[in-house]
Amino acid sequence: MPTYLLTWNPKQWHWRDDLADTFKKVRGEYFGNWSCGKSQRIKDKDRVFLIRLGKEPKGIVASGYAVSSVYKDKHWDEDLANSGKTALYVKIRLDNLLNHSVEDILSRRSLDKGVLANMHWDSQGSGIQIPDNIAAALEREWARFLSKKRRPVVIAEPLALEGLRTETVRYIRGRSRMLRDLALNQSKGVCSVCEVDYTKVLKGKGVRVLQVHHRKQLAADDGPRPTKLSDLAVVCANCHMLIHMDPTRSIAVDKLRRMLKE
Repeated sequence: MPTYLLTWNPKQWHWRDDLADTFKKVRGEYFGNWSCGKSQRIKDKDRVFLIRLGKEPKGIVASGYAVSSVYKDKHWDEDLANSGKTALYVKIRLDNLLNHSVEDILSRRSLDKGVLANMHWDSQGSGIQIPDNIAAALEREWARFLSKKRRPVVIAEPLALEGLRTETVRYIRGRSRMLRDLALNQSKGVCSVCEVDYTKVLKGKGVRVLQVHHRKQLAADDGPRPTKLSDLAVVCANCHMLIHMDPTRSIAVDKLRRMLKE
């Protein structure tokens, strides 16, 4: 997918929200908007990284996805906004945001190594597209950095209170048991993604991990819709989790199959 670099220079723009609250929110999901310079190419679901520039510490502080195309609104600089100037923005969902005041970020210096050194990271213009090979290297370095930062602390004898009973209200989308059974029968026990035959696992008991996946999520519609057998795919629990690992969009069954084979 296309990947873009958004910039944040605290010398030019202070975070409008209470930054401490923002860091708390993003541990789940944080939605906001960001200036994208002159770029009009960013689309919904494109990958974005946010780099802090201008003063130390400098480096990558956040990652996420665009959740809109580029749009125009009043300028982020109040003086320019008061004179009628506008700027281009894109709405973003951040899945990781590091608090530079209390924790390390992926430093600017670390971006001068290997393939990453081929990118001009100090650009003052936001919304620059990162070449695919550099974006792939950045994803690997970012994942390595986050996993190293968030390694769990080992506790000698961890203790937690579990089993408390709580009452919750939950709404679920109705599914057709008839279509579910037909889909499972048609699959003959084989996952549509990893293509493992679960009838041969644990003397046939392995088929219990198979689940029926809607190729188009029901949550994408406001109300009920007609569903055909061809709208369903039977996948194992692991592949089903991979399909939905990005909460904003699912991965197509055929695409995930190709990804796993690669």
